[in-house]
Amino acid sequence: MELYLATKATWSWLRSRLTPASERGATAVEYGVVACFICAVIVIAVFFLGQSTNHSLGCSGQTIATQSAPVC
Repeated sequence: MELYLATKATWSWLRSRLTPASERGATAVEYGVVACFICAVIVIAVFFLGQSTNHSLGCSGQTIATQSAPVC
């Protein structure tokens, strides 16, 4: 009888671990990966837009400092 109860408890535990309802951890990992990709895209966009903006503002600053027509 004890062996039957132990086997039943083991099967119950295995069944609860293998059912789709126990995928909460996997979903959290997937959200984390998506968040990392979004962060990477933001960092890359800021890097490239920052260089473009730096060039434009530098050109404007040179034009104001020399008080001449833009040469950039």
